[in-house]
This record gives sequence, C-alpha cells and structure tokens, in this order.
Amino acid sequence: LGKVLSTRIIKYREKLNGFAADNQLYGVWGLQMDVVQRTLNVFAVKTPKKINTININRASASDISTIPGISFELAKEIWEFVAHRNGIGSVLELEKIEGLSKVNLKLIQLYLSVD
Repeated sequence: LGKVLSTRIIKYREKLNGFAADNQLYGVWGLQMDVVQRTLNVFAVKTPKKINTININRASASDISTIPGISFELAKEIWEFVAHRNGIGSVLELEKIEGLSKVNLKLIQLYLSVD
C-alpha cells in the first residue's frame, strides 16, 4: 500500500511540474487526511515551484478552470460568485461557495490573487 501511495504522490508532483507548497499533498487522490498530516511531519517542499497567480477579480471561468483540481463547473460557480459581488477582497471569501471544500480552497488559493 505504501508503494502505491508513494507512486500517486510522485505522479501528482509530476503533473504539477513540482510542488509549490506542502499542502498540495491534500490534492493527491486516495490519501486520507491522517496520512497527509503524518507525511507533512516529515515532508517539506525545499525548492517551491513558482506559481503565476490568476487575479480572481479579472479571471474568466476558463482561466479558473486551468487550476489543478478545478472542474469547469466549479470554475463557473467561482466566477459567478465573484461576478455577483463585483469582485472580492480576499480569496478566503470563496469559502462561502457550497461546492468548494476547505481542502480545495487551500489548494486553489495558491493559484489566486485579488490584486
């Protein structure tokens, strides 16, 4: 089982072209929260990958859907949420979106800005 999970972590890292932050482990399919937390006790990103962030207040749903782990349907919900408020002041305001889990929010906030 450990080898399978290790392989999933490596494949996910390759898909992202490298990790930018420790919490990206939460995006690995099949890793339970407790496994991620134990792994984070011994795992650290030493050379984080640079991420070019997307300004959420100017992004289209298509732009948002380029974020790893975000479907076009969820991207559309995020875009509509921001558009109905004429922009947001903090990415954390997205936690009000019903279809967006706290884990997903942690993952996508790496890719978003409100500048």
